[in-house]
Amino acid sequence: MTDTYFSAEEQYVRHAIARTERYLNECRWICKHVKQLNNLSHFTMGQLVKFHVDGLTEEVVTGWVALPSSGNTEAQRVPAAALLLNTDGVECPLGSTHEAVVTLANPDAGKLEVALLPWLLKSIKQRRGGQLDNSAMQVQKGQP
Repeated sequence: MTDTYFSAEEQYVRHAIARTERYLNECRWICKHVKQLNNLSHFTMGQLVKFHVDGLTEEVVTGWVALPSSGNTEAQRVPAAALLLNTDGVECPLGSTHEAVVTLANPDAGKLEVALLPWLLKSIKQRRGGQLDNSAMQVQKGQP
């Protein structure tokens, strides 16, 4: 019975991952081939970017991200937004710039979705730097 459960669970997870990959591939294709969404195709999930704040509502912080190869020219700005839940503990006054993580290139909204969560930024930087040492995951002295 246990083997059947684990097999079904594994199959479900594999199927869910495959559907997610297919969705993301379709989003990338749309972004690359639809002229007004082309700039979104330059970004990938988990990419670190500089988020420039230009608006704030009760639910979302709006702003823009420069294309990776362009610098900060006006013509190369890509609209971006961060849900307030994804800015936990980060003050976002108008005109400020923050390091952020791309969470989704959203073709429906025509903008990037980003997160400013400090723990997420730290985790991505550690993995990119090859330092997989998360102190919470290490065995502590005297731990059985």
